[in-house]
Amino acid sequence: AAESGLSEGEALEEGTGRDAKSAARKERKAALKAMKRERRAQSPKDKADAKRKPCDKCNRSVDLLVRCRIDVSQKWFMLCGRCWHSVSGGVPDGDSEHPHYKYGGLWKNRAAKVTTPSFAGAKVKADLQTLQDTEAE
Repeated sequence: AAESGLSEGEALEEGTGRDAKSAARKERKAALKAMKRERRAQSPKDKADAKRKPCDKCNRSVDLLVRCRIDVSQKWFMLCGRCWHSVSGGVPDGDSEHPHYKYGGLWKNRAAKVTTPSFAGAKVKADLQTLQDTEAE
């Protein structure tokens, strides 16, 4: 203490300040570790539920949203399957009854097990079946 130019009392106070900082840091680290342990202990279903997003039209939280334009404003909306079907006619590219509709992609909750709809799959299967039927004749 004499070498640093501080009295013994000042040196003790400085040492206590370091101890207090060290204790506060250890406390913060322990709290952070406890929070991480809690987060890791969540079930996969809880993790998936936490990442769901609401539909812009009906406000229902879902794991799969379709990004699309649905009206004159040309704003992008994120819609669930039910709402998307009503604004697009159930066709990815829209139809004449839905002139303002434009498809813009999908958002998937990666924490949940979500299967994306396959629109072309049904048509391809039907075409394949027709082709097989004609070959059989």
